[in-house]
Parts: sequence; C-alpha cells; structure tokens
Amino acid sequence: MSIRHHPLYRLATVPFTSATVENLTEFALLIWYSDDLRAQDVMGELVGHDVAQRRALYLIDRFRRYPCLTSARAAKLKSFVSEWASLKVSLVSGATPNLKKGCVLDKVAREWGLDEDIVAKIKPVLFYQTRHYASSVAARSGYEE
Repeated sequence: MSIRHHPLYRLATVPFTSATVENLTEFALLIWYSDDLRAQDVMGELVGHDVAQRRALYLIDRFRRYPCLTSARAAKLKSFVSEWASLKVSLVSGATPNLKKGCVLDKVAREWGLDEDIVAKIKPVLFYQTRHYASSVAARSGYEE
C-alpha cells in the first residue's frame, strides 16, 4: 500500500471534519491489532507539513490509550509519540487559538496544538476496541493480559 493511501496519512492530511468512519475504522484496526501501522513512514511523508504531522501524532496518541492494546504495543506507541514531543505546542493559560466560543476540545488535541479533535466522529469505531470484538476475530489484545 502506498503511504498516501494509508489511513493515517488520509486522516492527517485533511481536517477531521472530513474524516470518514471507514478511514477511522481502518486506522483503529491497524493501531489496535496490526503490526503494520507504518507510522514512521507516514511521518516521513508528512515532513514539512506541521499541522498534518500533529494530526497524525494526535491520532496515535489518542488511540494508543485504549485497553484493547497489549501493554507492549501501548508502550511502543507511547515511545513513538514521545520521540515527536517537540511538535507539541506550549500554550500559555491552556487556551487554544482559533476555537469557536464555547467549543470544548479534547485535552490530547490541545496538547498537540490543534484546534480540532476526533471525538465527535469516534463513536462508531469504539465497537472495534471491545473485548467481544477482539475475541471474535482472535486478535491479540490487552484483554488477554
């Protein structure tokens, strides 16, 4: 698969309002259950596009926190995200620029200096992180530990 067709690349290169459930689902399954995330390759393709890199890192950082990940996979992803911490934006007073008044932004998105998050689009994807789903497809998961 070409990096430009990778779900993380497709999600990172457009505003989250354009994210489809299909792309989110494909990304979630990759990060939660596959050894073929290729995050480093995607980040390499996004060099020079700071917002897209921060979107990609936000997605990895957000999705790595679910209990369906094995502890080894979660630790590996946490380490990967930590390597890119220089892209995090330091904000005085915790306010995020360009937010509409009254808009509540995911804390992880704020940490990455984004003015958007994926929270409103994530609900249909959550089924795939359940113990039942992992068991039904015989996926190695954090529920086995």
